[in-house]
Amino acid sequence: MLKKKKYNTTDNTWHKVADDKNVWIKWRFNIIKELFLKSKIDLNKNFVCADIGAGKGNFSNRMESISNFSVDQFDIEKRNKKKFLRGKYYVHDIKIKNKKFKNKYDIIFLLDVLEHIQNDSSFIRDCKFYLKKNGFLILNVPSIPSLFSKYDHAVGHIRRYNTKTLSKVMDKNKLKIVRMYYWGFLLVPLLFIRTTILTLFEQDKKSIIKRGMETSNIIVKKILEILFFLDFYIIKFRFFGSSIIALVKK
Repeated sequence: MLKKKKYNTTDNTWHKVADDKNVWIKWRFNIIKELFLKSKIDLNKNFVCADIGAGKGNFSNRMESISNFSVDQFDIEKRNKKKFLRGKYYVHDIKIKNKKFKNKYDIIFLLDVLEHIQNDSSFIRDCKFYLKKNGFLILNVPSIPSLFSKYDHAVGHIRRYNTKTLSKVMDKNKLKIVRMYYWGFLLVPLLFIRTTILTLFEQDKKSIIKRGMETSNIIVKKILEILFFLDFYIIKFRFFGSSIIALVKK
């Protein structure tokens, strides 16, 4: 009898294009900094953090560089070969509850991971094992379920969320929602265009991921940089968007 798959891992092509220079990655990082500011979480505190599903560790390393946080990185595959400032790297399945990690972390980052998990509620329950009492879980997930496309299949997504469905998962695990809102309002039209293009044209997996995520093309990069500036600094519309950011408390 085949064992049921727990989660879909992200294709390595995504990790190659989602580097520090990627406009969307920079955009997401700014949204997280905004979340800290709105929630009055002090970056100068010596918080012990965990980045679950850390991949190549771009986020963790950058987070450590702008704060006094120590960020341990967890993934089921060894991807990060960079030097660490303070945190450690663990090749570890969080479902395996090692006692040395119990109630260890002040903050757990779960960035674009939950959509890969078959049983998302069970996975959040596993995350709670690692989190201190009154600790924070910070999540980012793709939104707008109706825009689930070939791109989502290619990168290993099982679902996209809205605030209602994500709230249900948090409520089920008795986590208090401190803040939850959409971001990337001006990216929504691009998602429609991407979905249409990928529906009309058959492509291999790597091409789909590159078309959907890569921002190295000069024209694409400039357009996204303009959209980021307008969306983040001018419009500041957080009632609908391509992603959802959430801060929840144990």
